[in-house]
Amino acid sequence: MLSITQIGGMKRTKSGNKEMNGAQYYAEYLSSQAESGEPKGIFIGDGLADFGLENKEPDLDTLNHLFRGEDQDGKKLIKGTKHRKHAYDLTFNCGKDVSILFALASEEERSLIQQAQQNAVEKAIEYIQNNATYSRTGKAGEEKVQVKRLIAATFEHSTARQAKSETRPSVHLHTHAVIPNMVRCDDGVVRTLQCDFYRHQMSASAIHSAELSSALQKLGYAIEPDKNGFRVAGVPEELKKSWSGRRSELLAAEKELKLDHATNVHTRRKLAALGSRGRKTEINRDDLFKVWQQEAKEMGVELESIRTTRAQEKPEPWSVEKTLESITEQQSTFDEIGLYKHIALTSIVDGDAKIIEGRFQQTRNSPELINLGAGADGEHRFTTKEVLEIEQGIQSYAKGRKSESSHAVKSSAIDKAIRSRSLSEEQEQMLLHCCKADGVIAVQGSAGSGKSYSLGAVKDAYQASGYKVMGCALSAVAAQNLQEGSGIQSGTIHRLLIDMEIGSKSLDDKSVVIIDEAGTADSRLINKLMMRANGAKLIFVGDTHQLEAIGLSFFRNLQQNIGYIELSENRRQQGEADKQAVSDFRGGKISEALMSYAKRGLLSISDHVLASQDKLISDWDADRQKHGDNGIILASTNAECRELNNLARAKLREAGELGVENQYESEYGYIDIAEDDRIMFTKNDIRLGVKNGIQATVLNVSEDAYQARLDDGEVISVNVDEYGYFKHSYAISTHKSQGQSVSRSYIFSSGKMISKEMGYVQLTRAKNQTKIYADKEMLGDLALDELSKQMSKSQQKETVLDML
Repeated sequence: MLSITQIGGMKRTKSGNKEMNGAQYYAEYLSSQAESGEPKGIFIGDGLADFGLENKEPDLDTLNHLFRGEDQDGKKLIKGTKHRKHAYDLTFNCGKDVSILFALASEEERSLIQQAQQNAVEKAIEYIQNNATYSRTGKAGEEKVQVKRLIAATFEHSTARQAKSETRPSVHLHTHAVIPNMVRCDDGVVRTLQCDFYRHQMSASAIHSAELSSALQKLGYAIEPDKNGFRVAGVPEELKKSWSGRRSELLAAEKELKLDHATNVHTRRKLAALGSRGRKTEINRDDLFKVWQQEAKEMGVELESIRTTRAQEKPEPWSVEKTLESITEQQSTFDEIGLYKHIALTSIVDGDAKIIEGRFQQTRNSPELINLGAGADGEHRFTTKEVLEIEQGIQSYAKGRKSESSHAVKSSAIDKAIRSRSLSEEQEQMLLHCCKADGVIAVQGSAGSGKSYSLGAVKDAYQASGYKVMGCALSAVAAQNLQEGSGIQSGTIHRLLIDMEIGSKSLDDKSVVIIDEAGTADSRLINKLMMRANGAKLIFVGDTHQLEAIGLSFFRNLQQNIGYIELSENRRQQGEADKQAVSDFRGGKISEALMSYAKRGLLSISDHVLASQDKLISDWDADRQKHGDNGIILASTNAECRELNNLARAKLREAGELGVENQYESEYGYIDIAEDDRIMFTKNDIRLGVKNGIQATVLNVSEDAYQARLDDGEVISVNVDEYGYFKHSYAISTHKSQGQSVSRSYIFSSGKMISKEMGYVQLTRAKNQTKIYADKEMLGDLALDELSKQMSKSQQKETVLDML
């Protein structure tokens, strides 16, 4: 894993006293490691000769000159050095399992692992140097120029700082690559870096992991793919957990500091580190290896037992075809940086830097790749022939069925459907539009407009005319909501395709299929459905203002191609002010909408992130006690949901509302589940009777199982060894909430992943009240203006047809 930190300049305290130069402190910290027997630093990079560093070691004096933008005689090479960034620290971290191998290895093998780590770092830095190193020239730095050389001082460290609870530091093999913020351009002038490090971070990290993985396999270890890159097979989980004491202590210390809002979250994390750290160890590195090996031996772990756990499994052979298929699973178009990153990330277990580059060149030169020209960002965008054929095929199919006449509906059936339901004028128009003879119909329905209720009338009219009507959606929960709201028998799109494949269901020209939440459905899936429709009428219902498909998107292009009927009346929000705010937001008046919530005391802006979280939880707790239910907390990321769930559970635990608790290992890590906890299941399981997105209340817990009551009343028993797809559901992601309707919602707007589509979904979930929580730490002093700006940005996916 690669992390990137900027090293700043001189800072001043509130009292006006100068603090230590950040770069100087960092350099001294690095240099002090020699006292513990850590290896000396090494300069790498093609820019060494530019500053006379070919035969130098990165000692304190040398680094400080570089940090201050000086040559080695102290002559200033960079102007305005007082407040500029001094350097970038690219830290290449080995996983705990690799660090354990390093700790347990013989001196000879340990040296080989060290060489592998250094080589992996150098390959990653070489990639950064050749692809992400720029500067600016010309008037006001208007011209961006690439400079394929830089300087990096690398420092290998073997430990994490010792936790107070530990008698010695934990092993943690990692390397700091410190890149001074200066480069000599081709014209001989020394300038600051205009780096694209962050854009290339994941690619560089994958190169490091691939090189390290390749080297370890040559040493006889079996490597397995992992969400963090790779893991070494056979390293006991018990040992990894036992040797992660510092991480546990930091989390505990940070949790305690959440009660204090005097400083921002980044400062508090530093304080947590300072407050929880033990003294600097006096144990020499060589002595530590003996301590670690003795501890492992006492736990029954030896290096050879790890090496002989299993033979290396051969991954599936790599191919250009598989690469292009996988990169277009979630996007229709991509640029060269995205293509390289994808190839690097998927080559960690069976590649190295040279192999990754070769695969990239093969793919880049494939005749299956189509260059679409420059996108909005100036970068050339690419797609594949397959994706182009799918997108064009969907639109051609829909347009070709526009003038069909085989799906006539009796006038009497339409009249009866209207009389049997209390439909508004626009809902009647939707019914009439859906009953047209066209083979493909599109309906645009805003959030809370009564789509499902109106579709019930469509079902009645078609069934009365002799058609069989069925519904489907991408997710099981969306299909269930469609069925409950319309009375249409519904399932997932995947299930329908499987049933047709095995012959248990069939479609013909007397069939009507209603596809709900069509904007979330993937183009490949819809293309399959169209190819197997066999003359059935297809009615696509969705909202292009809400979140799109995780995969390839089609619905917006479909509407543009064949036209659509729209339901726009808001029937969900009860208050007129809420209805107007939602209408303003949908219409692009973001500032007006947010100001409405602010004026009514429903938008809270705190100074810091953690203060914002605590304010949200406090309001949620007070409201649930007043109204007798939980409402729903919405966040943009899973990490934010975890933090908010932990805070919500702390409130419940404090109030004595959670019972006996047990810890289980889920697909998301270790999780504490207690009696009366609220949880969500995240994967369909027919045997258990659960669907992705279904929620439940825990009834009781045991060592390896728990009982829960689903919200529909059914009681199930979950064996955690057989099913691990569950998490707390006091706070859920906005994606999971789409399609839901609740009484009250609490929106955590931290500044991460905010967009117009996400904001619209968040603001339209609650019937009675919506509260928004933001903070100046993430959004700046003009937080409301910045929130409005971010919520004005659309994240609709670019399709191939958009660029043709």
